[in-house]
Amino acid sequence: MAPPADNAFSWSFARHSLFDECPRAYWFAYRGAWGGWDPAAPARARVLYTLKRLSTRQQWAGSHVHDAIAEVLLHRRDAMPELLRATWAEEAVSAMREEFRLSRAGAWRTDPVKHPGLYEHAYSLDVPPEAWAAERDRVASCLAGFLDHGRFDFLRTLPQSDLLAVEPKKASFELPGGLAVRAIPDVVFRDADGIAVWDWKSGGDAAALAKHRPQLAVYALFVRGTFGEIPRASAINPATDEAAEFSFTAEDLDETAAWIVSDAEDILFPAEEAAAEGADEESAYDFTNDPAACARCVFAAVCPKMRQTPPQEGTP
Repeated sequence: MAPPADNAFSWSFARHSLFDECPRAYWFAYRGAWGGWDPAAPARARVLYTLKRLSTRQQWAGSHVHDAIAEVLLHRRDAMPELLRATWAEEAVSAMREEFRLSRAGAWRTDPVKHPGLYEHAYSLDVPPEAWAAERDRVASCLAGFLDHGRFDFLRTLPQSDLLAVEPKKASFELPGGLAVRAIPDVVFRDADGIAVWDWKSGGDAAALAKHRPQLAVYALFVRGTFGEIPRASAINPATDEAAEFSFTAEDLDETAAWIVSDAEDILFPAEEAAAEGADEESAYDFTNDPAACARCVFAAVCPKMRQTPPQEGTP
């Protein structure tokens, strides 16, 4: 089964990460699920799209941190920190409670876009209440930390024209040769020292944050292409204010661009080879050998390697 021809390829760090973890999961998410939002799509595409939209509880909590910070920077930058401190975390937690309730009730099965679905509910995992509470508390501590450590105070005092981007949903750029690259940095701003990129990482210590250098290099490449400057970049845990600081040279970013092109070729090769040989495209994408990746995969219900019966339409 091959997706429609209008499924144009664009590279992103998310695509790279999923392909690197499991090529077959990549195919499910970006090839097989294509068009699955359309009620007229084939049943399997609709199933794959529904599964693709699932999040683990850790991913879900992280998305609430990102969304809450983006919302306050875009729409409530004039709010006083004291007022936000009294209401902001509770608003986020309240939204999480409602999403949790609807996910547990299976609302995502009929509308996976409107109602986020949780992997743990879809696969009936036995998660103790304290594990759910830990994710709730992580969101609250990240939002409190963003206020307490002064990041919000700094950003709210910038002139509006110097807040260059806040999670730009359609951010993309082209590399020489025409390869489209999607990059969505959390915050891009200008100050007296030039342009900077901040990216929120809601878990991990300084050592873990340092591992995000390749992703921040992609964001720096986006900033250079969009604003004409090489930024300084930081991966920041908003709860603790720990940060990994990165600087890049023009040569660093040129090497990043070359790596992206090479990585895109690796991702596209199985589909291109299958098309040239008239073979099944899905089968051209191998399975991972990492049991940990399989254990958390949202596509377990439809993956032949997991030996589970494929679900009925719309349900894992």
